Order: sequence, then structure tokens, then C-alpha cells
Amino acid sequence: MYRKFLIVGFGNIGNRYLQAIQSTKLNCAIYVYDVDKKKYYYGPQKKNIFYIKNLKQVPNEIDFCFFSSNSNKRLKTIKSILSIIKSKFIIIEKVLSQSTKDLKEILKFFTKNKMLNKTWVNTHYRTYMIFKKLINNKNKNFILDVDVDGTNWGLACNSIHYIDLYSSLFNSKVNKIDTSKLDPKWVKSKRKGFYEIYGELKVVYKNKKILKLICKKLNEKNKTNTYHNIRFQNGKYFKIHEEQGKVFSNFDKNLKFKFDPVSKKMKNFIIDLIKNQKCDLTRVEESVEQHLILISKLLKFWNTNHKKKISNLKIT
Repeated sequence: MYRKFLIVGFGNIGNRYLQAIQSTKLNCAIYVYDVDKKKYYYGPQKKNIFYIKNLKQVPNEIDFCFFSSNSNKRLKTIKSILSIIKSKFIIIEKVLSQSTKDLKEILKFFTKNKMLNKTWVNTHYRTYMIFKKLINNKNKNFILDVDVDGTNWGLACNSIHYIDLYSSLFNSKVNKIDTSKLDPKWVKSKRKGFYEIYGELKVVYKNKKILKLICKKLNEKNKTNTYHNIRFQNGKYFKIHEEQGKVFSNFDKNLKFKFDPVSKKMKNFIIDLIKNQKCDLTRVEESVEQHLILISKLLKFWNTNHKKKISNLKIT
């Protein structure tokens, strides 16, 4: 069967989506669209890959649509494309959007057009088996606390991954987020026009479980380090080091693991969707709910520390 894919936004993430599609070995056409046509020069040149000038070059009905463009115009992009192109499956990159108003409108759009059951958000940490292996139905009720502690990865950009991960593991929605221990100064991110924040976020879930996200900014030459510290009521603990792929424990043997790259994970999601019409990524309605709490709290924190008030948080 001949499949049709559309990638909207051809930066690093869009390129990984392209790699994922190619790795499936499906008989397909891949349409790539970006407002910055200079990015096309860096993509692979193959007969089934079309770097398009405008969306009129895309068939009216396609199998997959990936949104990996900047989050600042996510609502407008979704509406403009999905109003003229019908897609069987939709995958949206995080951060979903930069404003609470747009987040609500995104959910309203997918609900009104009956697309909730075919739209997912790429917060893929929940699909890594090492976390499900360590936190399961037998022990999760005995967790005392969890923190994700590290350097250089940035809270604004990456918190949603961990909020979603532990929401899935705890099987509980977010109740509130405390920003009182964030560093007051926002810093410019590597991507022009966007900002990052460091310090600590405290996430409280509805089942009373607490997740602390702690990140420090070090010299850019320093590597990123990310540790998950999972402590249980009886004094036992796991310490997971993402970058080294190691799990340390005070009661069990140490383990090794490997995170599959996004392109490999996305390949599996594509195949799952084709075979089963579903995948293990986060449903859009659940992700909107998580984003609303996070974005509203970060917006409030920004506006508390700046004279000029904003309604769109410049993170991606």
C-alpha cells in the first residue's frame, strides 16, 4: 500500500521524523514543508521525498502529518493545514504551544473536528521500558519521592517530558506546580528568540506523589547530565543516569540500558499506528491538560519578574 507523509517544519526534529519514515521501508511519498526553504538543501535527495514550495502540492488526503515547526505559531499552523488536508494520524512535537489561550483552542479544534482519537504529542519518555521496569504496580504506591536532577538540559524546554513520564508511571494527573524555587533570571536559549529557565520546579500529582525537577546551568562546555532519583518508604532507592545508561541501586544489582534515538522510536510509533491505529505516545487531550498547568505557571513566573507582561511564553 502506498503511504503519504507530510512533515511541517524541517529543523532537527523534522529531520529525525524524516529518518524515521525512511527507516520503515514503506512504499511512500514524503512531503516536507518549511517556510525557510534554505533548510531543504540539508535534506536527503531521493525520488520519493518532495521539498515543496506550498501546501497545494500535497494531496488532499494523507496518512501521517507531523508538526515539528516552532511552537509560537502552532495553533495557526495546525488550523491552516488540517483545514485543507485530511490526515489519518497526527503527531505534534512538544512544546505544544506557548500560550494557554492557544492550548485551549488547539483542544477545541481537535474536539470539534473529531480528531482526538488520531492525534498524539511526542513526549516519548513514557515509552522507555527502563522506567516501567523500575516503577510498576507492585512498588509505585510505596514511592516516597522522585526528583530529576541535572545540568544544562533546561526546565522550560524539557520539563514536559518528565511531567508526562511520571504522570504515566504514577497513573495520576498533575494537581499543581510550584515555581517558587526557580532562578529569577531567564536566559536566552540556543535557539534565537527563545528563552530557558533553571532552578527547581515542584510538581504535585493528584495522588499526592511529588516530582521535583532540578536543573543547573553550567558552562556550555560541560556535558548534559540527568539523574532520576527514586526513593521508597523503606529506604531503598534507584538512581538512573540517562546519559550513561546506568541504574544504581542500594538493594538490587545495577542495570544498564540504552535510550533508542527519536528516529527509531518514531519508526515504531508509525508501524504501531498503521497496524493497530494507536501508539504509546501521549494523547493530545492529556498533553493539553499538562501543558496548560505548566505554561500558566511559567507565564505567571515570567510576568512576576518582568515589567513587560506577556501572554505567549517564548519557549520551544
